[in-house]
Amino acid sequence: MQQLTSRPIVVGETGCTEVGGDKAAWVTDMFASLADHPEIRGVTWFDFDKETNWRIDSSPGSLDAFRTGVSTLG
Repeated sequence: MQQLTSRPIVVGETGCTEVGGDKAAWVTDMFASLADHPEIRGVTWFDFDKETNWRIDSSPGSLDAFRTGVSTLG
């Protein structure tokens, strides 16, 4: 995207399931990546229980990881 525009980037929809991996670790990694990419100014989380539980509070661990990540933004 940076090759196409110098405007800020918003990720329109992201999410992760608990199935097949470690959602809390993925959320933690997402926030670490955001810190490395200041051109990304916003992220919208797909917070629905549909087909699978995409909600950020699908487990205590994923909710804690999200809260910690949000607290690091500034």
